[in-house]
Amino acid sequence: MKLKNLCEITSSKRIFANEYTKEGIPFYRSKEIIELSSGKNPTTELYISDEKYNEIKNKHTVPQENDILLTAVGTIGVSYLVKNSNFYFKDGNLMWFRNIKNNVLPKFLCYYFKSQKFLNEINTIAIGSTQKALTIDKVKEIEIYVPDLVEQQHIVDTIGSIDDLIENLNNTN
Repeated sequence: MKLKNLCEITSSKRIFANEYTKEGIPFYRSKEIIELSSGKNPTTELYISDEKYNEIKNKHTVPQENDILLTAVGTIGVSYLVKNSNFYFKDGNLMWFRNIKNNVLPKFLCYYFKSQKFLNEINTIAIGSTQKALTIDKVKEIEIYVPDLVEQQHIVDTIGSIDDLIENLNNTN
């Protein structure tokens, strides 16, 4: 199935640098999403005001649990499954996969995004010579194999148990 048939693929509403605040709602760029994806806490602390966040939340929408963010400029293809939805993110640098259909598990889709097959695919459609970038239009057309929900759950459980083992070994080290 084409990705555009599995979920909505979009980006965020633009936030300008003069709208950053010293405290409030965390504002993430690719750097912070890469850190979150690898289980680390974000090291850069950018924020937008609660008022700006609520304005966006009420007029448009904000990331929800089980949405997926994918880095789309520079370091492309790092995916993050949203757990804590109390943040906002930089437009253009990140793609937002939301409203994921019932026939696909968000965690399965996120694991698929980490597969070598997907990473090879996005590298072939990336634009730019100095700094690679993905376009929403091209990503929407990527076709992926979507097994039935039972098989997806089996894949998620298997990879998840390996992830847990790696995390425990890292914590031990």
